[in-house]
Amino acid sequence: MTATSSGAMLLPRGQRLDFDAGPLIMGVVNANADSFSDPRASESAEAVVALAHALTEAGADVLDVGGQTASPAVAEISVGEEQDRILPVIEALADSLPQVPLSVDTYRLEVAEAALTAGATILNNIIGAQHVEFAGLASRHGAAHVITHNPGAPKTKLLEADRYGDVVDDVAAYFEDQLAAIAHIPGAADLAVLDPGVDLAKTPAQSLELLRRGATFDALGCPVLMAISRKDVIGVMTGRPPAERMAGTMAVVGYLRHGGRRVFRLHDVAAATDLLAVFRYLDGATEMAPDARLDPALRRQRA
Repeated sequence: MTATSSGAMLLPRGQRLDFDAGPLIMGVVNANADSFSDPRASESAEAVVALAHALTEAGADVLDVGGQTASPAVAEISVGEEQDRILPVIEALADSLPQVPLSVDTYRLEVAEAALTAGATILNNIIGAQHVEFAGLASRHGAAHVITHNPGAPKTKLLEADRYGDVVDDVAAYFEDQLAAIAHIPGAADLAVLDPGVDLAKTPAQSLELLRRGATFDALGCPVLMAISRKDVIGVMTGRPPAERMAGTMAVVGYLRHGGRRVFRLHDVAAATDLLAVFRYLDGATEMAPDARLDPALRRQRA
């Protein structure tokens, strides 16, 4: 993958992440039924593929496929089980949605490599360890890779108010160190996306600082992935359980819509698509024709 002069990132299979029209939306595709925020009755590959298609139709620019929840309340699954959950989904989506970049949400190198072979073009490792190894693997395949700030181990939840001096400065310094560590890998810096790790080894107050000062990370020159959907920090601010945090999540999307190359990882793709479309009108990026009129079919809600 390479970056173009316009800031677009070119991926394998002719795919691209194009930021010219503003932030991108990464739709969450859980190939497991025990996610903290969208538990489902079925995790069959067919049901997951159908969900992914629905997210794309709703406006998702990227799909992030994961096979196990990060929640410490659910036991870690084996490598084999994780692969059995995600590989059929990635293969099916690579075939049916060849233009849509597929990200794999895993902290295991063997799973990541199998996913790249199956058709993924982005590695999304949410654990701080092994980012250099992931960068090398991504580089060999021409794929992108996400550098996430998360000093915790898999299936842990660290909530320490004194862990950081200034959480934003500390996270930015971590990214600088990681980018320096992968500088020897051909093209690795151009392959990198930065995720500040909202709620990952952060208290809600620390996560709030990441959101308030998110523009700090744009200066590092990489796209920034904000995985904010239904997070604890939004639950604290709104007093709502995960399924009722859509309005809070959308408020964060609106707040962070300006700045560098942003990717929002979300469950509620349709709502975010509409929100960003309206903001493009309000910001003047999209013009409305003087003779624009509402389609009569949209005038009334039909029973």
